[in-house]
Amino acid sequence: MAEELPLVDFGDPAQKRRIIRHLETIVDGVHRVKVKRVRDQITTKQRGYYFAVICPHAAKGIRDQWGEEFVNSMDAHEFFKDRFLRIPVVDHITGELMGYRTRSTTELDKAEFSRYVEACIQFCFEYLHVAVPTPFNPKELPADPAAPELPAKDEPEQLPPAPPARRRGGRKERK
Repeated sequence: MAEELPLVDFGDPAQKRRIIRHLETIVDGVHRVKVKRVRDQITTKQRGYYFAVICPHAAKGIRDQWGEEFVNSMDAHEFFKDRFLRIPVVDHITGELMGYRTRSTTELDKAEFSRYVEACIQFCFEYLHVAVPTPFNPKELPADPAAPELPAKDEPEQLPPAPPARRRGGRKERK
């Protein structure tokens, strides 16, 4: 099993000093030290909403509005990435723009992905004339008087009584 590495908050001066003191105690030689920023990961619900709702609606909008016949959800996804996640690649010595690179959605943290999703929804509305449904949240729906009342979250669900158990085996002899 992989060793769980400690998290260090470099915004906390005491934690930063403790790490620096520890590094000073390391013996001479070549060492590999890896410091990786921890980011707030995209949730499964966010990704699911994007791929199951936004991309299919966008693909249909592209087919309907622009006449592109063979556009599917993945094509819409690639289109959105190119439109909203393209970043310049610059030669840092000369400052010359060398080209562009498209970021993957897996590189985004939760906040960046939320902004990306909002940009995609806005694009669908403005350019494709498609209203993307909002994520389903039953708490936001108006109460339907004909709907059965759902138990509160803290209440256990009341199940109907179980039918009486049937006896197995042969028939009893009658006397």
